[in-house]
Amino acid sequence: MLNKAVSLYVASRRSSTSPFLSSESTLRSFAKYCGNIEITQVDALQVSNFLSMGATTSVTRVSKFSALKCFFAHYADRGLMPPLPLTAPPKPETYRVPFIYTHTQVKALLSATARCHSPGVELSADTLRMLLILLYATGTTVDELLSVRTSDLDLRRCEINLNATACRRGRVLPISAQLRDLLSEYLRSLRSSSRDVHLLRSSVGQALNRKSLCVRFRRLRNLADVGMGPHGQTPRLQDFRSTFAVHRIKYWIASGADLNVLLPALSAYMGYARLTKAEEFLAFTPERFRSELERLAIGRARPAWKTDEALMTFLTRL
Repeated sequence: MLNKAVSLYVASRRSSTSPFLSSESTLRSFAKYCGNIEITQVDALQVSNFLSMGATTSVTRVSKFSALKCFFAHYADRGLMPPLPLTAPPKPETYRVPFIYTHTQVKALLSATARCHSPGVELSADTLRMLLILLYATGTTVDELLSVRTSDLDLRRCEINLNATACRRGRVLPISAQLRDLLSEYLRSLRSSSRDVHLLRSSVGQALNRKSLCVRFRRLRNLADVGMGPHGQTPRLQDFRSTFAVHRIKYWIASGADLNVLLPALSAYMGYARLTKAEEFLAFTPERFRSELERLAIGRARPAWKTDEALMTFLTRL
């Protein structure tokens, strides 16, 4: 039944630190609207009518649509219902195209950390540099990274435990040996006697304040001469997440990898509920890769990865 499907989905997304309240409210309201039906009986018209009810702002409508789309994709990806073709509501005018850093800009920002000092902000150059490296190398959100504690690191197994946030499920993140070595060196520089403190913290041992961090990043951005994007976007810390995804996809395309297999793995690695979410980053890959992208099975009868038992086992463990 639809009600049961909602309850199971909510339970899979919820944890002690991620209440998942907003999306749960949308899903339960939708189940109540549809009545006592099976999830396989839901159609696109019911979704459209539900989203059109009442005086709903465009921002709220998009948010509700996203929650429903993730919910149906979750079950469709697992073969428990057929794919549901949904028409997305118009995005609010405030929709922002992400800024994708070039490799040169990433290097310039890392180099400028040694020169980026800001009065009143107790943040060492080493910590600022490690923050940027982790954002770029893992694709985590800023909030996820700021919540990581030293006890969340398992460097022997090359893993970082990411605790759940209000809108992102918790997961264990495998990392490269190179990143592990950089983290080991950074930890030695901290000289902390405690084994359970914030990994990224101020010079006086306090958790980093996101607002102050953004102020410091604006100064760093100016020092590195990283200007506005082609659509007038101002580069932000959170844009490292999109940059991570786009650079990974570019590398895979250049090396001839099978994106139909790797894109769902990327979605799971980044903590998305929908295993097809990473496909949205294809729009930000360079034009020179268009011919390769056109040969993908995206949007057709697909995908091969759903029948790959080893891959599906890997994805469910992330």
